[in-house]
Amino acid sequence: MYRISEFSRITMLTIKALRYYDEQQILKPSGRGGNNYRLYDEEDFKKAERIKLFKACGFTIAEIKEVLGNSKAGTDTALYLEEKKKRILENIQKEKETVNRIEQILQKQKKEERIMGYEIKEVHLGEVKVMAKEMTGSYKDVGKALNELKNETNSTAVYDGNFFTCYDDEDYKEKDGNIEVCFPVKEGCEGSITKPASEAISTIHTGSYESIGNAYKALIDYAKEKGLKARSKEGCYREVYHIGPECGDEEQYETEVFLLIE
Repeated sequence: MYRISEFSRITMLTIKALRYYDEQQILKPSGRGGNNYRLYDEEDFKKAERIKLFKACGFTIAEIKEVLGNSKAGTDTALYLEEKKKRILENIQKEKETVNRIEQILQKQKKEERIMGYEIKEVHLGEVKVMAKEMTGSYKDVGKALNELKNETNSTAVYDGNFFTCYDDEDYKEKDGNIEVCFPVKEGCEGSITKPASEAISTIHTGSYESIGNAYKALIDYAKEKGLKARSKEGCYREVYHIGPECGDEEQYETEVFLLIE
């Protein structure tokens, strides 16, 4: 049997560590001497070597306790190490993805910082004939609704302008937004409807849709400053897509955002 000081020397574990492992019940001494001194034997030595191995491989105390509790002989050490390696590699991949995402966000911020403030224009939107499709869902589903509208009207409609969306909700909806996708068309297209004329304020947003909230902020701030009231009927917001995903670079997207006013 080894006294704790001797066991500390041969295992290269501090007495503080040995006492801690005893408290955590992962390396309890096999015996007690006079004055309740801790005494360790050969099996304790083998267990200490396994604990050092697992610690060196990044196992937590909780994981070591679980491993030692499920495996006394140590014959399946390789199995636990393989499983730990697998988890580490998975975490590395997740961390890499997070780093890439952070880098993308930083690059976007740098580009946005170089863009001057939004220029607000007071405009008159004339009456327009459109082929339209109403949907309830996520804003990310707009592209899908657009393609469906194209397929449904391709044989009858003669398009005359950029695709746009109208939003009936004043607030942001994550999943159940009330959205109308529209394509301007020539007069006389079967199934077309009329969007009435309206006064509006507008601005151009350049970049991804993720940051388009900045354009809405600029419009709302301007309306508040000028005492303008948003129109309450048929949606007060409109987005016209001048350059979209077809260009292949979201930083080149160009979207004209409108706030329709009374």
